[in-house]
Amino acid sequence: MESADEDEGWASVSREEWLRKLDSADLFESDIHNVVLNYLAVQGFQGAAEAFAAEAQLQPEVPLDSVGRRAAIRQSVLAGDVQEAISILQALDGTILLSFPEVHFRLRQQQLCKIIADGEVERAIEFARQVVLPFVDENPTMLPQLEHAMGLLAFREASSSVFGETLSVAAREELADEVDEAILRFYDVQKEATLENILKHVKHVEAVLVEKACTIPRLDFSTASQAGIAFGSE
Repeated sequence: MESADEDEGWASVSREEWLRKLDSADLFESDIHNVVLNYLAVQGFQGAAEAFAAEAQLQPEVPLDSVGRRAAIRQSVLAGDVQEAISILQALDGTILLSFPEVHFRLRQQQLCKIIADGEVERAIEFARQVVLPFVDENPTMLPQLEHAMGLLAFREASSSVFGETLSVAAREELADEVDEAILRFYDVQKEATLENILKHVKHVEAVLVEKACTIPRLDFSTASQAGIAFGSE
């Protein structure tokens, strides 16, 4: 059984000892390279990812041309051009939308809302019948969302109606996130980069050790925050 003195010894670690322990950890250069490439790909830096993969002679876990296309798809959704987003998705891989029918439905629903907002009533009804309704036939749980969209027809100003949130910027941002996550899932990639998860884990462990009154060298996470990594509350 360890004595109190031994416990106190473990409660304080010098910077030199901390760095020595880090240096003794088994890290492989290939693993570090893959973490960096994963971060560049998930964050959408296609040019940097391609250059780094070539320099480090890595085999990317996702087609790197998908990185730029993800950005283009997101931009199209945010701009309200859903058809363009769908076209890019199908060009990227025609089976993505087949793999995620709920995302495909959400895209078509947003497209329907845009048609209604443009005042094209007859076209909206036909689009709903021919394009959107088949999704509901396959999955009846989608019916309330279709009804929600069709409810826009009852208002002269669709965007200011009780159903108007479906036309909001926030709704398009949410849809863009859903589509992007679906693409990453299709390629079996987490929506958060591996580097982000590592840093969050380190920050959590630091917080636990500090809570237990352990004195340890602290990492500076300010640069990670500037890079867009959100740690949330501890």
